[in-house]
Amino acid sequence: MTKKEILITPSATSQQAISDNPLQAIKERNQGAITKINDVLAITLGHKFGRLMHAGLTVFTEYLLYALALFVLLSIFMIEKVSPFYLLDQMQQIEVVQDALNPHIISSFVFVIKSMIGLIALLILLLALTLRKGRLRKNKLQMAIVELRTVTNELALNNEQLDTLDKASDNIFESANFLANEASIK
Repeated sequence: MTKKEILITPSATSQQAISDNPLQAIKERNQGAITKINDVLAITLGHKFGRLMHAGLTVFTEYLLYALALFVLLSIFMIEKVSPFYLLDQMQQIEVVQDALNPHIISSFVFVIKSMIGLIALLILLLALTLRKGRLRKNKLQMAIVELRTVTNELALNNEQLDTLDKASDNIFESANFLANEASIK
């Protein structure tokens, strides 16, 4: 008997399993996951605004906006002492102006100006809160990127282990064929 005739041939079901090769299927899925993760990382890291705004600058700007909103809000109570707005207080006290205009119109005008300043303070506060929300999202995104890189490295390590396992199983199969041939020759 020759070596070729005695070779162990797997059955039809095991041959289908070998043709399906689960190790290769797992390796291909891992490689597909690595490709998808790298695409997501490329898109995420390609965002220019995220690279432009450093975290320290964002925090500084956020607190600066909080301080500005507080200053604008406090200025409502000190508006009568500020240069152009002290005229409003004088308009309420001058009798000639009160005779020409209804005193309620003047007080309503002062109220409207103070309300507009309050709205400006509210808008500045909303801008600061929006900046904070963006900063927190960016921090979460950066943590997710670190985790995705870790997963990518683990998948690459799994692929290397699968290659080693595949080579070892090939070596075992070759050794089994060799032993079967040696046993049948003797």
